[in-house]
Amino acid sequence: MKKPLNFYTVFNPMLNTGDLYETQAHEFYFQLKQKVKQNAPESAFLYWGKLKLNEATETNYEDFERVLAINKSNGVDTKLYITDYHHFWVAKVESVHSAINDSNNTLPFYDNKEVSVWFKVVDMDLVSAEFEETSHYLSQLYVDNDIEENKIDMISPYVGGLKFPLIVQDKNNENYFRNVYTEDTKRILRDNALVESPKDTERLASQVKSFVLPPHVFSNLSHQVRNEILSIETLFSQKNVDKEKLFEDILFRYLRILESTMNETLGVILKREFGSTLYVHADGSKLIDSNVNNCVSLMHYDKNLSIELFVDLFHKNKTFGNLSFEAIKDRYPELITFFQDELHPFILTNELIEKRKAFQAGATKVYTSKELALNVRNT
Repeated sequence: MKKPLNFYTVFNPMLNTGDLYETQAHEFYFQLKQKVKQNAPESAFLYWGKLKLNEATETNYEDFERVLAINKSNGVDTKLYITDYHHFWVAKVESVHSAINDSNNTLPFYDNKEVSVWFKVVDMDLVSAEFEETSHYLSQLYVDNDIEENKIDMISPYVGGLKFPLIVQDKNNENYFRNVYTEDTKRILRDNALVESPKDTERLASQVKSFVLPPHVFSNLSHQVRNEILSIETLFSQKNVDKEKLFEDILFRYLRILESTMNETLGVILKREFGSTLYVHADGSKLIDSNVNNCVSLMHYDKNLSIELFVDLFHKNKTFGNLSFEAIKDRYPELITFFQDELHPFILTNELIEKRKAFQAGATKVYTSKELALNVRNT
């Protein structure tokens, strides 16, 4: 199965005309964030332009529109990867244009500059702010599709002769713009320490991989979960804060990570094995083996399954004629054993389902302690 098609382009930060931001991409990010915060969907976008560097170079807009159409028909987002080889940005593209008559919805940077193609961007985030990590993300991009003439095994700063924007595929195929947590809004509204404090983030990443999670585990988590962990770890360095509120916030955010990680492991297995035979309540709280009102097929459920569902499944799976943990334990012995013997009793003993529900309901106070917060963090 072919990977979804996306766009890849580079920009020159030395051309930045603003004084307030490190690069024009940073300025674009903050302007788009401000528009999204205004909560007016019809104007929550900006146009990112690819500068025209060669008058003789032709841009085939039909190919770009074809990419959008293919992705839409497959139910996936169209992404634009943007890099200066130091930073690696990802943007969600809604449409492409040969020209715009709307200078208020792009940067002043583009004034009096020739642009070959405009991308209408509705969400955006910074994935990497360090050369080595950016090189890794670039190495995951490749070209093997029937739109581009050449095939390229791996993108790097040293691949010459490329015509941008390039239509690429991504080996990771991470769905950057899905809602990882129930409480999620657009990705651009979430905290990103890479944008706010990149030097502190680099230091924290080293600490996390040394004292919190082994490097091989940390690197296999989704980017959003990695970013969330780094953001939480910054809380430990805060001074003169309400400690009770601090550990409540840590518990809330690590419970979200626990739920997300269960979806990325157990949830993936359930969809693969039983996606067409099991059904989910609309709120992701219950799994049943019959199609009733307010339920959707597990295969087509695009939100997160709740911690409650996984625990409930542990008790009810034997009542399902088409599901047994024993049937899949042989294929995933370590994961299922960990869930049954360690994680499941830990969740019940510490009433984590009730605490997760309380956070979701917006409770002003959820009882916790430093010990519980750290135990969930270390789990």
